[in-house]
Amino acid sequence: MTQNRAIRYFMGVHKFAPLLAINGDMGWISTQHRRWVNILRFWNRLVNMPDDRLPKKMFSYDYNCFGKTWCYDVKTILQQIQMSHYYENKLPVNLKDVEDALFVKYKTDWCNNVRNVAKLRTYIEFKQHYNTEKYLLSSLTKIERSHLAQFRCGILPLKIETGRYVGLNVNERFCHFCPVNVVEDETHFLLNCIKYNDLRENLLSKCKDRNPDFEHMSEVNKLVYAVNYHYVHVAKFLVEAMNRRRMSLYRN
Repeated sequence: MTQNRAIRYFMGVHKFAPLLAINGDMGWISTQHRRWVNILRFWNRLVNMPDDRLPKKMFSYDYNCFGKTWCYDVKTILQQIQMSHYYENKLPVNLKDVEDALFVKYKTDWCNNVRNVAKLRTYIEFKQHYNTEKYLLSSLTKIERSHLAQFRCGILPLKIETGRYVGLNVNERFCHFCPVNVVEDETHFLLNCIKYNDLRENLLSKCKDRNPDFEHMSEVNKLVYAVNYHYVHVAKFLVEAMNRRRMSLYRN
């Protein structure tokens, strides 16, 4: 889909990035829902058309047919947004109301579906609403935006993600740098890994300065707070930390 490709390009993520996450962060309405609005716009033209016009006669025939006809699609769309009375009475719809209802339905479906994707186990901690995220509107560099988007989507190449490629259980995807066996997930990488203690100082100091209670938060709440309110510093940390990680793992 062209819209998804455009979103991936702008966010700097690969084609396997979860669609629920990239669309949730971008906050656009889907192309399918735009198509549905155009279908209902054409419905309005047909129901208002004089009966002696050929398109209106074809429309009336289609309306009275059984099976999955064009009118059946219109009926299905209107049923999903509790507006089927427009179909039953052959009435024109208010397109603004339709757009609003479709967007509400899309956001509700997104909220329900995003919780069922294992890869988005961390994403759902800091993302509860379908809306355009501020980091996509900020002045981050392309590499910073890409790293932050990958981190949010659960596809930054940490062991929690790369271990999946070789069939490791989630609880066996250990950090390469810490002396004890601890899973290298997004929370560990951002807040705890000893490899990046010096790089993390600036981020943590910014969080503490803005919120004195930061030190007393749970790790999950620290993650949520940092990602949602200090995304610029998080992005810069991710770029520096990932560069160090790659140099340590893949140097000759």
